[in-house]
Amino acid sequence: MKSILRFCFVGLVALALPALSPIPASAATFTVNSTGDAGDNNLADGVCNDGTGNCTLRAAIQEANTNEDQDTIVFAELSSNTIQPASPLDNIIRSVIIIGTEPDGHRIELDGTNAGATANGLNLSTADNSTIRGFVINQFGADGINLGSTATENLVENNYLGTDTTGAMDLGNGGNGVDILGHTNTIGGSSASSANVISGNQASGIAIRSGASDNSVEGNFIGTDVIGTASLPNTNH
Repeated sequence: MKSILRFCFVGLVALALPALSPIPASAATFTVNSTGDAGDNNLADGVCNDGTGNCTLRAAIQEANTNEDQDTIVFAELSSNTIQPASPLDNIIRSVIIIGTEPDGHRIELDGTNAGATANGLNLSTADNSTIRGFVINQFGADGINLGSTATENLVENNYLGTDTTGAMDLGNGGNGVDILGHTNTIGGSSASSANVISGNQASGIAIRSGASDNSVEGNFIGTDVIGTASLPNTNH
């Protein structure tokens, strides 16, 4: 009888342990704590790490691109507020919220001087429902922010695109401040805190391309300084 009972118990345990399915990834928050430019060292672990224990903006974007849920990228207080990518940052292909200000309110400056002639500051190639807020983006060879033809329902607010960190000096990007190819995106908003400063760029402040539809541009300072009292023109429109 003991052997029979033992056999039955083992059988029940076997039936109670079906094959395990992978646990789906959930939304994460990545905190950038380095002005470096190295990429992530392991895109399979869900951790923003450039291989030295630090999280760079490039590594955070790469990690967010692997997750179907909407991740958030924020910044710690850094020793310098300026990030100078040595090549174009990775395209943003999934929904993400990126807050480009430190906890003390200082804006992060993305300086494209070394990124190459065709580099955009931030390129939302296929992203939807994303938010880009609080950055200074200047001196990139192409656009400050590019919204691709399948980028939809994204929000760009409270950025300085083409100026210095004070919003008063021309450090224009080589292309447009914002280039819109997609649909139902919002640049700025009805509240004062949503306004972008889009000035000093070598092409247009905002370009809405043929085929783009249902985009909203509201409440921005375009071609002026941050308080709207001085001219800081974009070259074209």
